[in-house]
Amino acid sequence: MKRTLLITLVLIAGCSLLTQASPEQRWASAATLYTHTLEALVDLKVAGVLDDDDKARIEPYRAAARAAIDKMEASIASDGDGFSEAWDAFSEAIDVMLREQAKAGGAE
Repeated sequence: MKRTLLITLVLIAGCSLLTQASPEQRWASAATLYTHTLEALVDLKVAGVLDDDDKARIEPYRAAARAAIDKMEASIASDGDGFSEAWDAFSEAIDVMLREQAKAGGAE
């Protein structure tokens, strides 16, 4: 669990450096961060740390993060229109997911 949190923190640090990165690099980093965060949340659910109420509370943010990643990908294919808005939506949703992960993992 600590390893997953460390990986997530490293990915967050990497995302903060992405202001000068290309949209493709930002999209790939977002997809990686989403995947690792989701895996950590699933691990917490399997371990019994998160319950069904926690899952229900997190689900809208998970869905929003996934949709934002899809919008970023579509934006790249269409010359970047809407990428910034999708990036902002992803950032907001993943922030909630990461806070829930940290809270459940005992980091808060």
